[in-house]
Amino acid sequence: MIKLNLLPPAEKKILAAEQIQRWILFYGSSILAIFLAFITLLAAEWFYISVQLKSASESFAALQSGAQGQDLKSQEGLIKDLNRQLENISQIQQNHKSFSAFLVALTEFTPAGIKITNISIDEKWQAIITGHAALRDDMLAFKEALEKSGWTENLESPLANLLKQTDINFYFKFGIKTDLLVQ
Repeated sequence: MIKLNLLPPAEKKILAAEQIQRWILFYGSSILAIFLAFITLLAAEWFYISVQLKSASESFAALQSGAQGQDLKSQEGLIKDLNRQLENISQIQQNHKSFSAFLVALTEFTPAGIKITNISIDEKWQAIITGHAALRDDMLAFKEALEKSGWTENLESPLANLLKQTDINFYFKFGIKTDLLVQ
């Protein structure tokens, strides 16, 4: 078969331009249709997600306002209080000093005529010892032993300790040297 093209070159150019224009129109409209379909699907998905989010928010609000929500809030408060208490206990344990070494040393240098009735040690490592001595000499020997022990500093003994010769209720106040205490 023989093909003859009798169109002039100017008409050929116009025909080629029209054919390119039709292809551009076809592909452009196809891409636009696909883009519009994609936008429609995204809009439907967005609407579905927004409905689900609204439903979940309402359910959460209902739970919080209901008995279970109140219980959850109270549980959260209890957990926070417990955490604060545990932090306080941890802080106390970190700052804890063991006074057992001091008490052992105290029993070693306490004379025979001395009866200790109370030992009080505060958080500043200030100690107060009260007790009973049969004789003033026993109480003075105990005071001297406290001073020489190396455990005490700033020993205070009131004059009331020296008023009686026998049957003395004594009182000593002093600081404990914390460098000797075991942690």
